Amino acid sequence: MVLEFALIFPVILFFILGALTWGQVVIAKNAAQTAARETARTYAITHEKEEALAVTEHVLGRTLSNNKELYNVTLTDGVITNKALVPTDSGGTHCLANVSFKVPIAVPNLPKLINHDAEGWGNTITVTGSAVFKKEFEISEED
Repeated sequence: MVLEFALIFPVILFFILGALTWGQVVIAKNAAQTAARETARTYAITHEKEEALAVTEHVLGRTLSNNKELYNVTLTDGVITNKALVPTDSGGTHCLANVSFKVPIAVPNLPKLINHDAEGWGNTITVTGSAVFKKEFEISEED
């Protein structure tokens, strides 16, 4: 009985920790996508990068972590050509927000448990989210 437990327990523990890690990654991916969408939407409306970055901090702080070392945000202005955003220096008609988040994992180097030659993940898995919005501009009416 003890031998069977000793043989089966590591396998069961591996699958449980793998399922927990997968769940954490899915939740973080959803939060990163939500943060990117809300950041791009805020920037498209207000044209203020500081306000858009505050929205990112708010969304990620409420869902994942207040630790700013775990996430990275980039905001890019540009124009859409051939279904791709081309960055411009002087603003543009669209904005792109990219949010990446480092998810701490329960089992460091999880792939190395199966294959010793595999590259390890380290202590985190990075997930990203991105969103593109068309900027809103005020239409001035001339008399």
